[in-house]
Amino acid sequence: MPRPIKLPVDFDKYDYAGLSKKASNHKNKVRLLAMSNIKDGMSLQDTGKVLKTPWKTIQTWLQNFRKYGISGLYVKTTKYKPSKITEEVKVWISNFMKTLYSNQVGGSITGKQLLCLVVVA
Repeated sequence: MPRPIKLPVDFDKYDYAGLSKKASNHKNKVRLLAMSNIKDGMSLQDTGKVLKTPWKTIQTWLQNFRKYGISGLYVKTTKYKPSKITEEVKVWISNFMKTLYSNQVGGSITGKQLLCLVVVA
């Protein structure tokens, strides 16, 4: 007989099936469905088989839920990485490429051609 799952204190107050229907991210849907199955009494292994997810992963989701609450279940978004090119340089490149495309018949440019033109300019 497997050990009982340690559920968070406020685990039963959420409607995971309803939340999964509203979730736009597919990873969040799977996580919420896993919590719904566990709430209905399924084991981690059975939930993993149904959702085709390793039970260890589901266990990790539960640990995150215990630590951070329901927000721990949701996928964390990556931080925005600022551009290394200034707006002035972006405008210059855009104008430069437009003039190149208007002068050439083929409509494409190689990296070597671009490097030669940038070094000259």
